[in-house]
Order: sequence, then C-alpha cells, then structure tokens
Amino acid sequence: MTRTMTPAALTAALMVVAPAALLAAPTPASATDTVACTVTVADVLWEAGSSELIASGAVSTDDEAISFTDGSGVVDPVGPVGSIAFEGTLSFASDAGVKTTLSGGTVVLAEDSGQLLFDVDAEGSSSAAQAPLATIDLRGAAVTEDGETVTVTAVEAPTSFADDAITGWVGEPGALDLTVVAECPAPEATGAPDSETTGAAPGAADDADGQGLWIGLGVGALALVVAVLLAAGSIARRRRDAASADQPTHSTGPTDLPEPDQHHP
Repeated sequence: MTRTMTPAALTAALMVVAPAALLAAPTPASATDTVACTVTVADVLWEAGSSELIASGAVSTDDEAISFTDGSGVVDPVGPVGSIAFEGTLSFASDAGVKTTLSGGTVVLAEDSGQLLFDVDAEGSSSAAQAPLATIDLRGAAVTEDGETVTVTAVEAPTSFADDAITGWVGEPGALDLTVVAECPAPEATGAPDSETTGAAPGAADDADGQGLWIGLGVGALALVVAVLLAAGSIARRRRDAASADQPTHSTGPTDLPEPDQHHP
C-alpha cells in the first residue's frame, strides 16, 4: 500500500527543515573574539620609586621612572589577557650592599590585574626565573578596536609590591602607564560551506554575502515545503472524492417481499 505524508507530518518536517536552514547561516566573527593577537608596539612607563637603578638595553631610567620599550608578545583583547616581554636589564644594590640584576622583564595581563616579572640574579643567592616584583591594577584599562588592530591602554594604573616580591628593592612603586598595540588574525565566518566542496575560491565573498545566501536558501526551503504540503493536501482530497464516486449506491427503502400464498387448506 502506498503511504503518503499526512499534513501533520509535513508540518513537522516544515518545523525542522526551515529553521535548520536558517541556523546554518554563517555568523561573522569580530576581532575581539577569543584570538591570539601579535604585539607590534608595547611601551611601559613605571614610577618605580627608586633612583638607584642602572638600566641597559630597551630599559631606561629617568629619575625614579623606568621606561620599557619595544616589547613583544601576544595578547587576547577579550579580558585582556596576555604577556609582553622586554629586553634589557636593571641593576640595583640593597641597603646591605647586595647587588641584584633583573632581566627579561615581562608584563602579564590577566583581565583586571597584572604583574611585572623579572629573571633575578642576586649576589650570594640562586637565580630565579620570572619572579614577581609588582602587581598592577588594570581595572581602568581600555581596549579599543580598529579593524584588525587592537590597542590596550592603561593610564596611571596603581601598582604595589607583589606578596612574594623580589627582595632588596629600594623605594615604593607608583603608577604605571601601559600602551600595547596588537594585530589580530582576520575574522572568519563560522558555518560557511567549505571552499573545496563549493568550488569557490577562499575569500571570494564577504561575510555579509555568505550570510545572505544561507538565509535565501532557508527561505527557499520553507517555500518548497509549503508547496509540497499544499500539493499533498490536494491529492489526498481528490483521492477521497474519487473513492466516494466509485462506491455503489444502496437503496435504503423497504425491500419487496413475495406475496403470501392466498390458498388456504
């Protein structure tokens, strides 16, 4: 026996196919989605609170301020999080005359806070890698986006000694200014058809065109299911009419019975 989809079944198919086609539309990404952006510019000016410092390399001093330039690293603008490394060294002597050399300065960004780390080489002590010197309050930091370029800035961010800070530092840390510029990968739409299967060259259409295409396909699928639904209803109605016409007509009146025998014994 041939089975046809009932209107209820077709309606169910309509509820599944059309939304699925619409949901397949690619979603454009932005430069601030979770990505690793390459740092191209990084500068730090820190009021270190000490004038007894000797700097070299990409680190310089001016009275009690330390400047870090030409940093490199990666950042994720969502947060922001990341790390920026600086070349150069800082040297100082404690009140007891112990000389300490700091190198490999790193600024670590961790959303609302940060840290200033150094490799430490102190006379009479073992070396330590990336030991914390100060913490940075980044609650006032700002993240701006211009195309694929992201800039993270902090102006006069408060700093304080870390809980396990490098010993021997002379002075109290002050405010810190931070400027980081990073280039992010070009955003790509998710859910778009693969270029190898569609025959289209990668990047042949922008995100807006791709999204419009998928929405158009969803609308087309919706129209197709509606047309099938209407056609199936029409066919079913014609079959019912034809079946009614083929059935024989039965009389509902009284049935003629043979007359009783009029002869009596």
